[in-house]
Amino acid sequence: MVSARTRLRQALRTAAEESKEEIIAAYLDGESLNSLCRRWGVSSTWLTTRLDTWGIQRRTQAEAFAIRRKRGT
Repeated sequence: MVSARTRLRQALRTAAEESKEEIIAAYLDGESLNSLCRRWGVSSTWLTTRLDTWGIQRRTQAEAFAIRRKRGT
């Protein structure tokens, strides 16, 4: 028997997989990994693995900091 929590996690991951192009575009446009995780309800480990699988080069901490500074956040 699969718990409700497991079904929810699977549903959120499926929704994120189906929105791959939107997630990639947002990340490449500068949205943070943590922000995307909150928006899609997935873990940073899961999304990091997906970005790697999808061939998206992740930002370094310095690059992420530069984006935050540029946006004034």
